[in-house]
Amino acid sequence: MGRRQVRGHPDFSIRAGICAAARVGAASEELEAAIRSKQPSLFLAWARRNEIKVAPELVKEVEARGVVIADWKDNYDKLNEQAKKLSEQRDELIAICTKLTEERDALRKKAAELESQVWEGFDEDRDIYPPELDIAMLAWRAATNQRDPNETPKSQVRAWLDEHYPKLSEEAKQRIAIVCNWEKEGGRRKRE
Repeated sequence: MGRRQVRGHPDFSIRAGICAAARVGAASEELEAAIRSKQPSLFLAWARRNEIKVAPELVKEVEARGVVIADWKDNYDKLNEQAKKLSEQRDELIAICTKLTEERDALRKKAAELESQVWEGFDEDRDIYPPELDIAMLAWRAATNQRDPNETPKSQVRAWLDEHYPKLSEEAKQRIAIVCNWEKEGGRRKRE
């Protein structure tokens, strides 16, 4: 018959101690491996979040090995919140870019329209250059930009021609003054 183990027997306590030491050693090795794999940090953070008491010595031992105790759930929530904010900022920036692109396109269109309205004058180097028409355009622009309400358009154009083109023939000045006159009714102006 085999021997029966009885508590309190000297052999039992020695064997129990050896087994306990072996279990503690194995647990210590597992703890060491878990610490190296950073699992304790997740557990300790989880325990803190759920208000589960943990031995302060355990926390000190884990931190002493260089492991940062961080809660993955909190980290996930923070990162998720950051991702939402970044997504909102991206959407705002897309809206701003779209608006700016539309404004740019509208300004380009307006600039093209204005450029088509700008007259740069005649090319004096071409063989088809019309000098009298060129002078007429200059005179008309000058008279319309510096209008004198006391003078007729025709007399304003004529005065400008006399000042800027004194060698121009009287017939040419008369033709230009007639063409540039924007008041075609004729006669004296009525005073108000």
